[in-house]
Order: sequence, then structure tokens, then C-alpha cells
Amino acid sequence: MKIKKKEIISSKNNQLYCFKTKFNSFSISQIMVEKLNSMGYIYPTKIQIKSIPISLMGCDIMVSSKTGSGKTLCFIIPTFEILYHKSWTNLDKIGGCIICPVRELAIQIFSICKKISFIYPLNIGLLIGGTKKNKFDNNSIIIATIGILCQKILISRILNFDFLKILSVDEVDQILDLGFKKSFLQILNFIPKKKQTLLFSATLTTKLKDIVRLNLNNPTFLSSKKLNPFWNNNFNTSYIIPKSIYQYYCTIDFNEKTNFLYSFLLSHSNNKIIVIFSTNKQVNFFYSLFKILRQNYLLFHICGGLNQFERTMNFISFNQTTNGILFSTDIVSRGLDLKSIDWVVQYDCPPNIKMYLHRVGRTGRLSETGRSLLILTKMEIYFLDALKKFSISPLEIKVRGNQLTRVTETIINLINNRKEIYLKAHSAFMHYTRYIFSVQYNKNPFFSSIDWKKTGENYGIIR
Repeated sequence: MKIKKKEIISSKNNQLYCFKTKFNSFSISQIMVEKLNSMGYIYPTKIQIKSIPISLMGCDIMVSSKTGSGKTLCFIIPTFEILYHKSWTNLDKIGGCIICPVRELAIQIFSICKKISFIYPLNIGLLIGGTKKNKFDNNSIIIATIGILCQKILISRILNFDFLKILSVDEVDQILDLGFKKSFLQILNFIPKKKQTLLFSATLTTKLKDIVRLNLNNPTFLSSKKLNPFWNNNFNTSYIIPKSIYQYYCTIDFNEKTNFLYSFLLSHSNNKIIVIFSTNKQVNFFYSLFKILRQNYLLFHICGGLNQFERTMNFISFNQTTNGILFSTDIVSRGLDLKSIDWVVQYDCPPNIKMYLHRVGRTGRLSETGRSLLILTKMEIYFLDALKKFSISPLEIKVRGNQLTRVTETIINLINNRKEIYLKAHSAFMHYTRYIFSVQYNKNPFFSSIDWKKTGENYGIIR
């Protein structure tokens, strides 16, 4: 299907939707159109218009599109439609596989697929940590995280992909960043060469070149905006932030960060907020601390180290709230379509521009309006210069000392009187220290000088 340029109409906020094109204009089954409409999907986004018709023709594609642009339906719709037109049923083997980096994203994709699957004779399987072998009998489509898929295919050998027809990989660049490139290439040895492959990412990086060269058959490269040619070394400098996201920053002293965070959350208790930290131990400490200091808001946390059930329930519960607060690491920064996030607060300076982009992208999804706040110490102010090189200029919020509700003394008293808080505070401080040294080792210019005495005070550690 050819789409004329004049048919692509911009939305008021972020030039995302095409209001002259509907899903019923695609070559997809009527039952799929009706199901999409009942789920609220009537007008496709720009990247959906570009990618879905090509995918339905059986072509391999590599898609780069800004966060919140509707990439998920770009691989869910072709997966169902291609198997449907091949008369695939639950009596057949696995025909479709969707791979993603983290379990929260897998759960999110699974929930959408499950709603759609009721109109087809296709069972959907979710493969994340803790699932059992017998849950994957007679499944037509598998949604899996890369780590557990490696284990089940390369070690346990319990999955049969001999008849796989379509493979989709979401956030493929993050999978490579997590160190799964070798395992990913090994998995492909257990998958038929004659298959359709759909790769999706919010950003294009040089790490993707080998994956694309080795595994895509004459691929089509698609993007929500005009990019330099894919093999040009400049392609990884393309960063887009939707206009519906309002960006802010503030500079504050090392020992005032927790006071500021507490004050900010106190004054925005009716909002839905994500607070992003650098390490798992920081999340554990601040979650425990704010549970004690809590005001009138719901508090959740997600990070590595939590057991699967708690992590899953926290993700689902937070997504269903209207005014909850989620403490997390960058595990939520990629791909997750969290509903109606009012603020993303970056408690720690991100290690690079790409991570800033992904953090900010958790708010302002599709046509929604969102806000992000970057908390910088005076030594991290150089990060703003790096943002300006990519035409990213957040507005400054002035912070006055008399505006802050100080909880430092309370934290110190808790540390002195409660051993579990004392241990979590020291662990958080030490792991943050290791994090800073790791980025310094990688010659990151944004962390060149840290006042460790004041940083320790921020965790209630006084010497």
C-alpha cells in the first residue's frame, strides 16, 4: 500500500497520527480492525503507516522510531496477521516469537497480545524468569526476555523453533547493550533461516550493524524521521524528544538532593511520577526511607534483585494507579509504555545523552503531555552543554533553600536507631560510589569531581 505524503496529517502536539488513514485501509483482516478499534486504536501513527504494510508483504525491516511512537503494534499486528493467513492454529508449533530485553516490557507486550488473541485460534506464551516448561505446550506465539530465552534454547533445549515464521525483536539495541550479542547470534542458529525478521529500536547504534548484516534478508530501513543513511557513522547522533514533553532541570548541592526530592514529591502528591536512580541499592534504600517518611501517596519500586512476583506486581499496580510514585533504575527507561506519567524525575545525572533520551521518553507517550526534571549537582552542570549539542535545552527551575522541607536530621536518626536502614544507607552510598568510579573509568566528563563528604550526608552518613 502506497501512502501519499499529503495523507500524513500531523497532530497538534507531536506530529504522530495520520487522521486521513485508518487501520481498515491496511491489508489486515476485518476482525483485527474491529478488535483494534475496540481497544481504542483507530488512527495509526506515522511509523505504523510506514512499517505495517511492508511487514505484511513478508519483508525484513529495521525500524528506528522515537519513544512513544507506537512501535509495539508494528510487530504485533504482522505477527498475528501472517500466522492467521497461513491458517496457523494451536495444533501447530511455535510460529511467532517476540524478544525483548526486560520482563516488564515482555508483560506489557503479552497483555496486548492476549487481548488480540481471543479473535484468533492462537495461544500466547509468556517466557520470563520463573515460568515452567509445561506452560509452552501448544503455544503459537512466544513473548520472551532475551536472558531466559537463551537459557531455554541454549541450555535446557526445551523450545522448538523449527517452524518459526516471524521473529520480532524490540529494543534490540538495549539487548546488545546488556551484553547478549553473542547469545542472540547463537539463538539464531536454532531458528530457521527462512523466516521474516522485524527489528525495532528507539535509537540506531553501530552495534546493530553486524546483527543486520548477518540476519536480515535485503532489509528495509524505516524511521519516523529522515535519517542519514544507516551505514553512515553519523546515524547514531539522531535524537528526538516529542514536543509534548516539557523538560526542566535544577542545580542543587550534593547534600540537599534528598531534601529536594522529598519536597518535590510532597508538593506533587496528586501526580503520577517515576524517580530514576543509578543503582539497585539506591532504589532499595530510598524506597525503604520514603516508606517511613511517606505522605499521602502510593509508593512502588522496581529494580534488579527483587523477586519476580514482587517486581511484576509492582509494575502492574503502578501502571493502574493515577497518582502513584515509582522508584526505579534505568530498567524502566526502555520500551515500557507506562500510562499517563506526569513527571519523570532523574535523581542522578544520566551517564550519556542516549540514556537521558530514554528516561525522558517514559512520559509524554503518544498524544499525552508530560514533564521531566533532571536534578544536577553543581559539578554535573556540564551535562547541559552536551545536551545543547543535540538541540536539547531544558528550562531551569530555581531552587531556594527556604522552599525545601529538610528531612536530613530524620534520616540521621533513623540510621542511628534502625540497623536495617543503616545497612541500606551504607550499601546505597557504596554502590553509588562504585557507579561513579565506573563512569569515570570510561572517561565520562560529567562526573569529574564529587564532594563525597556532602554526598555521604545526603544518605545520612556523618563522619
